Amino acid sequence: GIWSMHFVGMLAFSLPIPLGFDPAITLLLLMIAIASSVFALWIVCQKTLPWPRLGLASVLMGIGIAGMHYTGMAAAQFPLGSICGAANGVLNTGWVALAIIIVTLAVMAVALVISVLDFRLESRTREFDANLRIAATAFDAQESLMITDANGVILRVNQAFVESTGYTVEEAVGQTPRLLKSGRHNADFYRKLWETVRRTGTWQGEIWDKRKNGEIYPKLLTISAVKRDDGVVTHYVGSHIDITERRQAEDALIESQAHLDLALRSADMGVWSSDLVANKRYFDDQTCRLLGIDPATFTGNAKEFFSAIHPEDLEMLKAALARSIELHIPYALEYRVIWPDGSLRYISSRARLERKEDGQPLRFIGVLWDITDRQQQEQQVHQLLAENEAILSNALVGIVYLKHRRVVSCNRRFEEMFQYEPGELIGKSSELFYDSRETFEHIGVVAYKEAAENNGYTGEVSLRHKDGSVFWGTLSGKSLDSAHPHEGSIWIYSDITERKEAEADLRIAAAAFNTTESIMITDANLMILKVNKAFTETTGYSEEEAVGQSPRMIKSAVHDEAFYDAMWESIHRTGSWAGEVWDRRKTGELYPKWLTITAIKGNDGITTNYVSSHTDISHWKEAQEKIQNLAFNDTLTGLPNRRLLTDRLQHALASSARNGKEGALLFIDLDHFKTINDVHGHNTGDLLLQQVAQRLTSCVREGDTAARLGGDEFVVMLEGLSEQAIEAAEQAEVVGEKILATLSHPYELDGFQFYGTASIGITLFTDHKEGIDALLKQADIAMYQAKNVGRNTLRFFDPQMQKTINARAALEEELRQALENQQFHLYYQIQLDRLHHPIGAEALIRWVHPERGLVFPMQFISVAEESGLILPIGQWVLETACAQIKSWERNELTRELTLSVNISARQFRQADLVTQIQSVVQRHAINPGRLKLELTESMMVENVEDTIVAMSALRKIGIRFSLDDFGTGYSSLQYLKRLPIDQIKIDQSFVQDIETDSSDKAIVLTIIAMAQSLNLDVIAEGVETEAQWQFLLAKGCIHYQGYLFGKPVPIEQFEELLKQS
Repeated sequence: GIWSMHFVGMLAFSLPIPLGFDPAITLLLLMIAIASSVFALWIVCQKTLPWPRLGLASVLMGIGIAGMHYTGMAAAQFPLGSICGAANGVLNTGWVALAIIIVTLAVMAVALVISVLDFRLESRTREFDANLRIAATAFDAQESLMITDANGVILRVNQAFVESTGYTVEEAVGQTPRLLKSGRHNADFYRKLWETVRRTGTWQGEIWDKRKNGEIYPKLLTISAVKRDDGVVTHYVGSHIDITERRQAEDALIESQAHLDLALRSADMGVWSSDLVANKRYFDDQTCRLLGIDPATFTGNAKEFFSAIHPEDLEMLKAALARSIELHIPYALEYRVIWPDGSLRYISSRARLERKEDGQPLRFIGVLWDITDRQQQEQQVHQLLAENEAILSNALVGIVYLKHRRVVSCNRRFEEMFQYEPGELIGKSSELFYDSRETFEHIGVVAYKEAAENNGYTGEVSLRHKDGSVFWGTLSGKSLDSAHPHEGSIWIYSDITERKEAEADLRIAAAAFNTTESIMITDANLMILKVNKAFTETTGYSEEEAVGQSPRMIKSAVHDEAFYDAMWESIHRTGSWAGEVWDRRKTGELYPKWLTITAIKGNDGITTNYVSSHTDISHWKEAQEKIQNLAFNDTLTGLPNRRLLTDRLQHALASSARNGKEGALLFIDLDHFKTINDVHGHNTGDLLLQQVAQRLTSCVREGDTAARLGGDEFVVMLEGLSEQAIEAAEQAEVVGEKILATLSHPYELDGFQFYGTASIGITLFTDHKEGIDALLKQADIAMYQAKNVGRNTLRFFDPQMQKTINARAALEEELRQALENQQFHLYYQIQLDRLHHPIGAEALIRWVHPERGLVFPMQFISVAEESGLILPIGQWVLETACAQIKSWERNELTRELTLSVNISARQFRQADLVTQIQSVVQRHAINPGRLKLELTESMMVENVEDTIVAMSALRKIGIRFSLDDFGTGYSSLQYLKRLPIDQIKIDQSFVQDIETDSSDKAIVLTIIAMAQSLNLDVIAEGVETEAQWQFLLAKGCIHYQGYLFGKPVPIEQFEELLKQS
């Protein structure tokens, strides 16, 4: 290009002479230009171009251009010869060098320009690449993006667009943005929008669009036009943000502002601000009015504001503002202003301080309102409190004046009610009065709201003494300013704890009144006031029939007047009575019930009402009779059995000892009874026994006893015979002869007559020293003497018993030595549940005699009872048992076991029994619930009231009770409900023959059923066979004791047995 320009330029000269060029030299010039240019451009086009290399390339380019130029001049042909070759045309080397330098510099400048342009192009390229990466990132951002071509066809949308509109990418691409049009904007809106885009390249604003589901929503839309370098639009990019929540917040803010304005106007409050930087104040019209300033003339100057403040309050106001700035706390103050007419007004003002970013104070923004009426009321209250201080101090209710829920003043009764000293509550928060923070906050919301209303607040609330104890009170309050109830209010407190307790008692009484027990309430004159449903069901009388009547309407006439006199004497003396009574139902039916009568007295001690409750015990009586019949009577003959005979014999012995009269036992055995059984069968034998029983009954007096011991053995007990032994023997002999004669009469047995005889042995008794078993043995020996002499006769026992008496005396002395020499030991018999898990043991005393070996209790307990040694022995048993329980409590294997201890009758009747047992339990520090005392029925019956008191006292400390030998007594069932027992123990005499004896089976079933109905545990003792255990288990008895599971053994063997279990 340069070469062509050079030669064309030469030809452009207009010379007066012709001009030409030498072809060979011209071509040479072209080669030089091309070579130098190629080499120079190769250097310049390297990746890096340091200054030395740039200089070299420029020099080469300059030399090439200069050489080409001057060589070209040499190639020029003029008619006068080559200019370069003319004689006078020698080249000036200085100008040649200057030309080379100029060209070199020019080339270098061009290279630099190219380099800068190349650098800028490269920078633009890098920037473009960065923008591409940013655009890709933005396209995946949370802002919805849409790209269209110049015709508005959607080319691409991002995930945020899909989530915002509901359209998928496939559904959107290829469509136009019209698929989002909501219809809320007209054509003019869109026309102006696109005019802005075409004019400025962009548009931004709020627009309503429609989602795929038809929902219309607001969004902030930005449309940008993408243009080429020539200004032609190639694409449009639309981005939008869903502003639904923002619009809702704005609407709520507008509504809230409207409410605030309305509240301020309704509350008669003014709004003000104070610019601390510009020292200017803004007061709205209400603020100016409250301060007595003309809004039209107010300029915001501090002097104008301060001039309205009462002079005495001005420094206080300035100090409050300064304190707020210094301590970073809200501003709150009450002060006085003087209106232009000279009137005095009270103002309450509140404000918060705003600060700049650097922490410097910027402005106060606050509100104020007129509290003149409230202040006047407070002054009246203070004046009223001062004038009536004496009255308030002696008032029966607590009165307090609160301001911002803090005590301003109160009367003395209020301080006493909450147990504070005089003046101690002043300035304290009323939160101290309530049982919890929740109660305090609830009162602050509910009570203060109602206190601002016309009728004030009244309610009941749980309060708290200074020591933290809680009590009930009534709370009544009234605010002085209904618009600002917390600014001042008067409250009256009353302690209603007693009333609350009375109400609780009433609720309990109401609940009790509707229990299953029959309840009747009368006035002091015994006129029925109220009865419950159970009463109507039990007696048959409706409530209407009973109310207004006297309790005599259900009187049965079973009891005489002396009975009722004693009953009412007890009520008047003690305030109550309880016992068994027979009454009459409406139908005329007589029934037994357990009756309790309580006198209700007023504070003056005068009886106002009587409350009676009773339980129908008919079913208990029936069960009692059934058990008594099964337990104490022979099922075949109906005569008393051995148990009842033994019991009656005990009473007879005691009676004989008291009155000195002799008694007699007649042991009767039928002669040859086995023959009739063998010949005629057992049914005939049973029929004979029944007729014998009838004849024996006819031979004795009403107070005497005829009993059947079993088989063909009968016993007749005669009481109240002569005090003289000989006369008594004669009387007994008369009865014996009568029996022999009566029994010898013929019997009609299944169609044939049978003649039978009997042999009778007789022994006399005057006291109980011989013992029941000994008396029976004596009579039995005498009976055998009668048989030995030929039968059908009677014989008396030989009274030579000195040997036996001597033996008993020796035994008593040995018992004393056994105590001193520690010869007694406790053996333990295991008690199990139905899964054979150990639940405890019974502690049984054993006497390890140095000569006779192991002696069982039945051989020495009776002597210990009679001699009084049972007391120290019983104390030793208790001490040893409690020590063992303590040892068990330390072992994880035995800590849950219960230990049963038998208590003798004499031991239980001690006056200090309860104290003794409590001391033992405390001394060994055991869990009282692990100690179970076993008592017999006869012990409980002898003195029921004392028994109940003693048992209840021990029950309170946790000691448990088991009723031993249950079913062998005869009078404890009526007291069973009142006794605090935990367990009934089925006597082993019932268990022994349970497999074969129907009576024993019936007795056991009855005992189990009764225990279950009374929610009592039941345990069977004397279980020796698998069949016995299976029967008991099947009938609901789940606790057992007996040889089947383990004999009584020393503690070492017992604990080894536990490990095996």
